[in-house]
Amino acid sequence: MNRREFLQAILAAGVAPYVSTAAGVLMPVRKRAIWLWGDGYHDDTEALQALFDGLPVKNVGLATAHNVGGHIHLSRGHFLITSTIFMASNSNSVVRDSYFKCNFQNGPAFAVGEGSKNILLHSNVILTPGHSV
Repeated sequence: MNRREFLQAILAAGVAPYVSTAAGVLMPVRKRAIWLWGDGYHDDTEALQALFDGLPVKNVGLATAHNVGGHIHLSRGHFLITSTIFMASNSNSVVRDSYFKCNFQNGPAFAVGEGSKNILLHSNVILTPGHSV
């Protein structure tokens, strides 16, 4: 391998973790953060589903949301959801002190997967009229 081939290999290896954007600027490849707002204005459907699926979620509002080892705790939020949230958990999941504005017509607000256990919608959980669990 001569010097030119060596430099080309080093450059190719250094650029591999980057992608070119429309503006032509090289940006590092990163996973997109999933934000949970819990303010009643932003759509929290994706973040709530990610929380129950065990994916990392970033709290950016006043709501409390944790998933530690499959033990989910969700509280103090005003959540806007636009489709059914599927709650499939094999450990303790608690939802409390929250309001869910369901911005869709068909289906329940929450659906519990077959084989799930210990899912508790507890004290002061309010759904918009016409929706059920």
